[in-house]
Amino acid sequence: MTSKLQHRAIGAIIGGVHATGLDLLLSNRYSGIGSIFTFHRVRSTLGDFSPNAGLSVTPEFFEDVIKHIKKQNIDIMSMTEAHKRLVKSDRPKRFVVLSFDDGYRDNYENAFRICQKLRVPMVINVTTGFVDGTSFPWWDAIEEFVQHRERIIIPTKAGNRELDTSTLSAKTAAYSQLYKSLRAANRGIAADFLRKLERLNNTDFQEICQRLMVAWDMVYEMRDSGLVEFGAHTLTHPVLRTLSEADAEHEMAASRAVLAKRLGLPVEHFAYPFGSSADVGAREFALAKRVGFSTAVTTCHGTLQPEHKAQLHALPRLSINGFHQNLQTIEVFLSGATTALAHGLRRVAM
Repeated sequence: MTSKLQHRAIGAIIGGVHATGLDLLLSNRYSGIGSIFTFHRVRSTLGDFSPNAGLSVTPEFFEDVIKHIKKQNIDIMSMTEAHKRLVKSDRPKRFVVLSFDDGYRDNYENAFRICQKLRVPMVINVTTGFVDGTSFPWWDAIEEFVQHRERIIIPTKAGNRELDTSTLSAKTAAYSQLYKSLRAANRGIAADFLRKLERLNNTDFQEICQRLMVAWDMVYEMRDSGLVEFGAHTLTHPVLRTLSEADAEHEMAASRAVLAKRLGLPVEHFAYPFGSSADVGAREFALAKRVGFSTAVTTCHGTLQPEHKAQLHALPRLSINGFHQNLQTIEVFLSGATTALAHGLRRVAM
């Protein structure tokens, strides 16, 4: 998790790049042939306690982003069309892919409706277990859990421990502790911890998250619109690097199979969960290729360059963060200036 102080620093850097015209200076070399934007949620209402606020943008901002891209004469397209542009040498215009990870219900209720209104395509990378109800986004579960409790009980090696969650600062501290523990734990330990947390506090994380995720009938409606392409995003959203090779491959292949059966369509594209360079690498890229995906996207920051034709299973994206909801950020991202700064003036990082 990135702190508010870090976000302020990032915002200052982006503002400085734009104010000095550095984005325009770097654009010819670093804007590339296109970009894949990463979104998670599109919703209006956030409370004072919103530790995952960075994963959300407002419907108004999402619509503004689309209109801004169109004004720049940049094509908005599916991953399948982006793949075609990447592998051929004739690239008449820059393009943007609007990709969404996990499969939140507000992707259907808000983002899809905006894309319908403006007649542009979008891509949703679905964690199939979240939709089937066999898994859940634990980061959302513990946010909802902490938000509505005055105190909670957590299991520790030394025994059960009670935490105060009656104030905003206490809730923030408790969430941070839980998040860091779960993010660092392997899958088995994390699952055991969550089960104990449920039992000690008489709660059901799956039930908490069910209303947050898209339902299959919504998926079918979006599929039938012709505007939404679906990619695989594993069964349970694990950190793939922490899994055995067999388990990591199963997460990829099985989610592809489930999604293809549900959609009645081939699933050609994949998004790595927790897709930073610390969480995925050469092994995962090779697995995505072996499973049969045409492309696979990371969360590593960057625009798409001609060189990515040789790295189709390690594609970068530009994460659109809820703390930076302004068109200045979009302009700087599209220019490739932040790509240059993030990677020591290299166009391709991985």
